[in-house]
Amino acid sequence: MKKMKKIYLISVLILLLLPSVSSAIPYTFSPNPSDLYDLDAADYYNWGVYQVFDGSGIVSATLTFSNIINLYGNLEQDVLHLNLLDNTEQFVGVQVFSDSGDQSNAFEGQGVLLASVYGIPVAPPPVDYVYTFTAAQIGYLNSFALDGYFGIGIDPQCHYFNDGITLTINTARVPEPTTLLLLGSGLVGMGLLGRRKFRRG
Repeated sequence: MKKMKKIYLISVLILLLLPSVSSAIPYTFSPNPSDLYDLDAADYYNWGVYQVFDGSGIVSATLTFSNIINLYGNLEQDVLHLNLLDNTEQFVGVQVFSDSGDQSNAFEGQGVLLASVYGIPVAPPPVDYVYTFTAAQIGYLNSFALDGYFGIGIDPQCHYFNDGITLTINTARVPEPTTLLLLGSGLVGMGLLGRRKFRRG
């Protein structure tokens, strides 16, 4: 009977702790201007973001281009380079730089390449393009955002008209070491009690 009470108390403890581990908080960011000047082929852009995710870790992220279209380009040749940057310069906002004019990525060797996107429509209707960060890229994003500053680098190789760019980040509360210890102890305790009961049976 006492063992059953112990198992019950440990189970309740685990159930009470789980919401703090699983609860997610969404953050949404947009540059200014939100369409990044319709992504002119003659330029490339560093969009600096500042956000402290206090006590939380980033668990997922998406980069969305609303109603994007490449009216003047080539469906198979034109590319949109998307990059994740570690903005140690600690600036917030949009920096615009003149491009070299070739198809290379102006951010090559800086940060992490998210994707080189081909096939954006060259004729109406425009589409919503959504890029979802991989698990490895989420790891880099967590690392870059430790001081609160990180960036999205965008290098268009043609004119990409759009109605706005949005970065959506979802975070989850990171359990404190004592919480993890209690959770682990509870699981170990349940395992040991179950093992003893199995041996006696």
